[in-house]
Amino acid sequence: MYEIDDDEKVQIAGWLRARNLPVPTSWPAEGRIVPGVAAGFLVMTDCSVGILDFFVSNPEASRSERDKALDEIAQELIGRAYVRGCGTIRCNSQLDTIVRRARRLGFRELGTFTALQKEL
Repeated sequence: MYEIDDDEKVQIAGWLRARNLPVPTSWPAEGRIVPGVAAGFLVMTDCSVGILDFFVSNPEASRSERDKALDEIAQELIGRAYVRGCGTIRCNSQLDTIVRRARRLGFRELGTFTALQKEL
């Protein structure tokens, strides 16, 4: 895994579109990719909280490849958040597969809520 370059962002945008997910207009600075398989990003805040977001996998990769890659990416980004001084790491998802992965990686549920967003 390594830093994500502009060509890889184009590939990731294609995976997001294939899954009917929005493509970010601005990408987080910290990201990791397993080429051709999956990618994810770490969003840093100014209050010692890191957020795992924009995780997506190539729908054409095998399920086992995607599963392994997403675990590797999450573990690496969690480690990166720790090194950068985060005391907490968060992720939000309504997808059961993401919730199960987060639990397996030691995340605990904070409850159910509605996420709201406004484009500026």
